[in-house]
Amino acid sequence: MKRKKIFFCHTGLASFVRTDIEILSAHYDLEIYHYKLSRSLLGKMWNILTSFFYSIYWVWRVDVVFVWFGGYHGFFPVLYAKLFGKKSIVVVGGYDASYVPSIGYGVFYQKGLLLWCVKRIYQWCTWICPVDESLVKSTNYYADPTGVGYKTGILNHMIIDEAKIKVIPTGYDVEKFKNLKVEHSFDIISVGYVSDDQNFVRKGFDLIFEIAKELSNLKIVIVGFANEYLDMLKLSTPSNITLINFVTQNDLVRLYSSSKIVLQLSMAEGLPNTLCEAMLCECIPIGSNVNGIPKAIGNTGLILNNLNINDLKSLLVSVLGSETLNGQHCRERIKHFYTISQREKLLLSIL
Repeated sequence: MKRKKIFFCHTGLASFVRTDIEILSAHYDLEIYHYKLSRSLLGKMWNILTSFFYSIYWVWRVDVVFVWFGGYHGFFPVLYAKLFGKKSIVVVGGYDASYVPSIGYGVFYQKGLLLWCVKRIYQWCTWICPVDESLVKSTNYYADPTGVGYKTGILNHMIIDEAKIKVIPTGYDVEKFKNLKVEHSFDIISVGYVSDDQNFVRKGFDLIFEIAKELSNLKIVIVGFANEYLDMLKLSTPSNITLINFVTQNDLVRLYSSSKIVLQLSMAEGLPNTLCEAMLCECIPIGSNVNGIPKAIGNTGLILNNLNINDLKSLLVSVLGSETLNGQHCRERIKHFYTISQREKLLLSIL
């Protein structure tokens, strides 16, 4: 029997995108469209024009449109899916449901064309699939210095049919991400892509720099810096922090295995992949009380409720001196709640 086809649209082959491609390829034929992001106005206009023609050529030929993240790249695929009577699925990952004015972050903080496009996408698509419940409707107290809290999540910013929202967490390869039983070279690891000051602060790396000065005996490694930004940071980096740009997944597993604690101190997130991967490698987590971070951690680590250096210091001292927190428990939690097979089952249920 002829297999059905999916038009799969993404903006970059992150690990979670690759995982979905592998999941869907086992059941469907995929036409994969990589919408390459651009910072220039001319580049953005060219990308949108390319999406217009590429989408109209392919969407009527397929059975389903599948888009990772709400953004310009999903506008024409979802529009044509609606016009041609095709099913469309949009995965919501974080930025595309966030509102964090203190750092100017989130699609619902934006004004103008991007926000208009994303709202149309959510209204037109068949299914909206956030990776965490917090991206549907929640309040972010951690990132708001006033303590009032920022209303984040799709339903806090637009009226939409809730019946078409289905939360489907990302899944992780429990065989690839496991502790290699090597000696701990670092006390702390934190991972996240950073190419500018906004993301440096959003990922909480500024707080890690502060705590490194307070606890100078700790050895810390931070992974994920773009080369040009890494060069700029070197002069202000505390001596007990090792900065690394990008590494292979195998090297990342070794770094996780070489670290006792993983810090995920983001001011805005969805369900952080690096946190779950580190926990599979038996790192004990300390995370900010933001979006899917507390849910992923559960009772296997500690939660930073306030963006405060003294509170973070207390949590670190507690973990370093704890005899009850266990890396194996961290691994078992991710294995139980966030497997690739669970994501596959939920995706197929709506496909």
